[in-house]
Amino acid sequence: MKILVSLLFLVLGGAVAMGFFFQKNHSAVTEPIVIEATKKSNYELTKFSLEQAPADSIRGEIISLNGEVEWQSRTATEPGQLPGGIKIQQGEKLVTKADGNMAIKLASAGTVTIFPDSELEVIQTLPINLVFNQLKGKAQYLVNGSSPVSVRSFNLIVNVKQGLIDIKTDSEAGKVTLSLKNGQATVAYNSPEFESKRWELAPGDSFVFYNEERKGYFRADL
Repeated sequence: MKILVSLLFLVLGGAVAMGFFFQKNHSAVTEPIVIEATKKSNYELTKFSLEQAPADSIRGEIISLNGEVEWQSRTATEPGQLPGGIKIQQGEKLVTKADGNMAIKLASAGTVTIFPDSELEVIQTLPINLVFNQLKGKAQYLVNGSSPVSVRSFNLIVNVKQGLIDIKTDSEAGKVTLSLKNGQATVAYNSPEFESKRWELAPGDSFVFYNEERKGYFRADL
């Protein structure tokens, strides 16, 4: 009987030992193998400069300068004294004081003359389309035809394909007065009912736009 009990404990002990051995060698969880790969981007970094306008944009040459004129560069937050020998770039602003005026030649595209007490933002000077925002005062645009010129004043858009046009912006009265000397021009704006209005100007036409009313009129007495 004692021999049988001893054999039973021997068998149970062996079974327990085998169980521990099996658990130690077979129960470990295998860690997954992770392979990191770098995905190549399909995009290229844009060569953008805050200080310099795009290389294909037109630089304006100052051909006439009188009196006090201020200039706001692409990186400035307010206008300052216009330095000598600079080229006018898109993204800049020009301000003429009571005794100031200037003229800018934009390569073969044309010439912009800014009269006293005026403010003009040079929005874009790409050859496909030159864009200005006239905030105040008077400016004259001579467009040679190689590049169309668009001028915004309040909510009025003026597009000049070719010709000579005077634009006067009365910032206090909210009025814009146009006088087309020669060439072709189109004016456009949205009415108070948000209807698009578009008018073609012929040489000799004068047009007045009232921003508060969002209405424009041809004038024969200007």
